[in-house]
Amino acid sequence: MASQTFDLRFHLCTWNTGIQNPDSDSFTELLGLDADNLADIYAIGLQEISARVIPYVKSAFYDDVWTTKFKAVMQTFDYVKVKSIRLQGLLLLLFTRRRHLPFLRNVESTFTRTGFAGFWGNKGATSIRLAIYDRSICIVNCHLAAHHEACEERIEDYDMIMDNHCFKDVDTEQILDHDYVFMLGDLNFRIDDMGVDEIRKHIEQENYSKLLTYDQLNKCIAAEEAFEWFVEGPITFPPTYKFENETNTYDTSRRPAWCDRVLWYVADRDSVEVEARQEFYRSHPRYRCSDHRPVTALMSVTVAAPSDQQAVVFHPVERATVGETLTLSYTLLPGTPTSSWDWVGLYKSNFGDLNDYAVYVWTVTEAEGDCTLKLRIKNDTVPACYCLCYISSRLSCVLGVSSSFEIIPSAICSSAANQKPVLAATDSCEDLLQRGQPGL
Repeated sequence: MASQTFDLRFHLCTWNTGIQNPDSDSFTELLGLDADNLADIYAIGLQEISARVIPYVKSAFYDDVWTTKFKAVMQTFDYVKVKSIRLQGLLLLLFTRRRHLPFLRNVESTFTRTGFAGFWGNKGATSIRLAIYDRSICIVNCHLAAHHEACEERIEDYDMIMDNHCFKDVDTEQILDHDYVFMLGDLNFRIDDMGVDEIRKHIEQENYSKLLTYDQLNKCIAAEEAFEWFVEGPITFPPTYKFENETNTYDTSRRPAWCDRVLWYVADRDSVEVEARQEFYRSHPRYRCSDHRPVTALMSVTVAAPSDQQAVVFHPVERATVGETLTLSYTLLPGTPTSSWDWVGLYKSNFGDLNDYAVYVWTVTEAEGDCTLKLRIKNDTVPACYCLCYISSRLSCVLGVSSSFEIIPSAICSSAANQKPVLAATDSCEDLLQRGQPGL
């Protein structure tokens, strides 16, 4: 009898920002946030992020303006930033719907430099890999060699990325070891054997199929020189490069081209069901801060039917008090691997980033079954709705998230003891927002 499966949906975005800052107050269209059925996971790959927006700071968790913007938008829709990785101008962000957070495993990131024969990171790739519902996923954000005549260099960049990318997970050490791979970015492939005027004429007539027969990437795939394992959906939008500043008019100094692409790979597995389907593939001419237009794709992939059983189950907390010690308890599912570097973090219930914990405590070493910890709630903690997250160092993921509970100011603890709690332990973050509690 075949195991049950369901479709997990990925919203993939690539955008060469042209060393510019965000020019829009809304990313709703770009991220499809006005849809009735939102994606489960978002992967946003950016190229040419300005280094000038990152001053020298000691904090490892400093966000650039693009990360800050995307994170604020995604948090509004109840997504959490799981991982990000940056290599000079290359940035890859991964967000998940909150309900999937305890079921991600072995989240890992790496990069490959290809600029100046691998010595400089102005070109290359950043990637994030993970497992979710018994399927492995790898997302690669690329920026390959520029200029029309550099097709051979782009092929070399691709080969270097595929050869040098290596992950710690022993079952998926290489990119193509994963069940699903999404390759996106400014791949920089151009259109051969046509001048600017001829290309623009075909664009005006929406004769994209004619232009795509001269597309360097398509020719490389057909000749099995690069990306030969990957599939790309039908392109029904105009070339995404190169535009004059703040307009949708092509720059006459460059031949227009589909530089910005999204491709995917599905492994050939006999033992498990793996299948991918593209729901859409489009460009977004509304966003004009760069000479590139962003491109998005919505992919649906087959994964094993999820279980509601978290590896770590927290015992309910009714509420806690600022400045006091919270006694928290949880149960480890049998067989759950633990480490002396595991920790439990206290988060606001609508947290948008795994780095945004208020306070943490190390877990019990070599623990099994029921465990109890003491967590000191700092005096500067803002009274609001909070939750607990168990963070696994060995698996680089969240193994459990508690129900929401209220943290109240110490000054009102005694007077509120016999009153009904403002927020019950089972109330959701949405309930809190509706009630207008302070601190969020």
